Amino acid sequence: MFKPLTSKLGPSNGLQTGEIPLELLTRTFGATYPVNEPLRETELPIQHVELDDDLPIDTRAKRPDPKPSISSIANARLLSIQPRTPERKQQVMEMIGTMLEPLKILDEFIATLEAEHFSAIDDRWERTRQQGRELSESMDSLLAKYATAMNYSNTAEQTRGQRRGDFAQRVEERRRVSTWASEKEIEAADQKVEKARTAMETATAKALERQQELASAESRVASAKENVRLFQLEMKRCEAELKGIPYFDPNLGLSTDPAAHRNSW
Repeated sequence: MFKPLTSKLGPSNGLQTGEIPLELLTRTFGATYPVNEPLRETELPIQHVELDDDLPIDTRAKRPDPKPSISSIANARLLSIQPRTPERKQQVMEMIGTMLEPLKILDEFIATLEAEHFSAIDDRWERTRQQGRELSESMDSLLAKYATAMNYSNTAEQTRGQRRGDFAQRVEERRRVSTWASEKEIEAADQKVEKARTAMETATAKALERQQELASAESRVASAKENVRLFQLEMKRCEAELKGIPYFDPNLGLSTDPAAHRNSW
């Protein structure tokens, strides 16, 4: 006999409180890692910045704390083991003296590379901030132009409807011209029809022009909003890189850890 899932998950003392232990629930449905804890691959939770609009942007652009120098690591490793003989102790001291200058040069070169790396991110962040601000400040003007285009389009559409009505009326008046009408009366009715047709065609062309202007204004607003969003995401990516926080890289379609190379030291 198969027991219901609720009986498997319920407490063993027979009291049904409705509360199910979280560990038991996740284990029952196949979870293989502890709940409410970061994944084993990293000690930091991955932040998908394209979904997190509240990710704070630190304008001071804090950088991760520097790692110990290679020379200090090598020196500590050599001194961490007590030499067994005076000869070995002498060799350790000679090794420290031999490696000190080359490793110092290497440390200085690595520091230069890192400084250039973070400086490039700083420049990218500032450039993105300036572009985003300019675009954001132009939004009011774009919205005003869009509203004006909307009014013009609505007015042109109303005029087009009126001219179509005028044309239909003139056509009906021409159809009702008496069979006994004079040549001048018929000619006058035809002229009214032609004049109404011309006015209708002009109004139709103007309405189409206004619709195109409206579509263009709407496209500029939509494009500006999307670019502002992309600038915000780019600033958040720069901030994540500077702080060493994992972030979502849209170019790779994967989460990226900018400090992975440092964490492996």
